[in-house]
Amino acid sequence: DEGFGIGRHRLLEILAARARSLGVRLEHEHEVGADLVPGADLVVAADGVGSAVRTRHAGHFGTEVRSGRNHYTWLGTTKVFDAFTFAFTDTPHGWIWAYGYGYGPEGSTCVVECAPETWTGLGLDQADEAEGLVLLEKLFADVLDGHRLTGRSASGPGASWLTFRTLTNRTWSRGNLVLLGDAAHTTHYSIGAGTTLALEDAMALAHALREPVPLPDALSRYERERKAALLPVQSAARYSARWYENLPRYIGLPPQEMFALLGQRHSPLLPYVPPRLYHRIDRAAGHSQALRRLKRKLGPLIARTVQARSLATRAG
Repeated sequence: DEGFGIGRHRLLEILAARARSLGVRLEHEHEVGADLVPGADLVVAADGVGSAVRTRHAGHFGTEVRSGRNHYTWLGTTKVFDAFTFAFTDTPHGWIWAYGYGYGPEGSTCVVECAPETWTGLGLDQADEAEGLVLLEKLFADVLDGHRLTGRSASGPGASWLTFRTLTNRTWSRGNLVLLGDAAHTTHYSIGAGTTLALEDAMALAHALREPVPLPDALSRYERERKAALLPVQSAARYSARWYENLPRYIGLPPQEMFALLGQRHSPLLPYVPPRLYHRIDRAAGHSQALRRLKRKLGPLIARTVQARSLATRAG
């Protein structure tokens, strides 16, 4: 798939220049911890999934964090991908795969993911960053075309590897403090929406603050609008993460079918239908409006039924 990307430093330069043009005073390298919140009419906590400000008041915000099963590491490469690229490599310890996408003429992002048994089987849990990069460069030599991978100078064996944390909050504000971006919500990296959602949060917050209403009302409006807008994105992210966590279910299919279902990984129906049957239904639905309508109805219905049974089991 073709896409558009921009380096994070370049994006920050553009945003900073715009802020200065509007008279904003920017300060850098001034740490704001949980006990150092500045006095202001409004404090926006956009300090990521590990937000210290939010953590201080986690009970108020109703913060919940769920860790995914697979391990992943966020890397860079001098290889410039001209399209969004998926690469899957079979190893004696299971499959490992990478998502690659360019962010500019100088390089690309490369996210590598695998199941926990593959991670330990390959020794990535015991390897330091340099050793891990060498191994990954060998595993993905074909797609990297001789280019190197670069890390983040993590320390200790396996330090650069994480499990994805899905974070939600019951409410996003407390007095004059409001959450934005990953501090408020996260969506799995496989849908590539984190920065976009944070920018959309910022635009919605700015719009709500323009209204001549008290601050609590403006923050409530911002939260309602963004939570409603996030529902389909969060659903797509959950099913996308589940697809990769259940890769063995799909990896044995003929390549054309497997990659067709990769494109359908956001579907709430796919986890509950045998993959080859789903592929046939999906192909048939492409030629039948009635089948397309049925497919759209069945997915959410099955998902709600499974969710209700899961809640009933936990309650029992």
